[in-house]
Amino acid sequence: MIEVSRLMRYNQYLRHAYLDTLRGLPWAEVVADRGASFGSLRNIFVHCIAVFDFANRLLQDNDSTFPQIAYDDYSSIAAIQRYMEQVEATFNLYVSALTPTELARKVTRTSPSGATTTATVEDYLLHFFQEETHHRGEFIALLWQMEVTPPHMGWLDYLPVEG
Repeated sequence: MIEVSRLMRYNQYLRHAYLDTLRGLPWAEVVADRGASFGSLRNIFVHCIAVFDFANRLLQDNDSTFPQIAYDDYSSIAAIQRYMEQVEATFNLYVSALTPTELARKVTRTSPSGATTTATVEDYLLHFFQEETHHRGEFIALLWQMEVTPPHMGWLDYLPVEG
């Protein structure tokens, strides 16, 4: 079985590759509304970071509050990168210390509507991994529409990078 921490490292590796791709685009292309889930490439990317910010809150602080994002506050790649690095630093410390006991710990999330979901930490981590994977597919499609080659890298292509 693949350890969930390896999937988190894979996601992070790809997140950095996609940020580098965004860095190579004119800013107007990064913020153009493309009619996607969160409108622009910037907004989708920042949403993905916010998901891991939420993971930090939920899994470490038992806080079900999703971060409120003002997308226009991210007015440059550097601003996005600062948020990403801040969230990843906290998340990476948590993931690096995961134990079987922590992975099996039950966490209850209360949604804004008041509905609750109880699952293990491992299930939540898999959920967050999959959330970003869904949006990565969206990035791939949008970049193709722009005639930009996405930095998609499948799991088997990642293995040599992982070492």
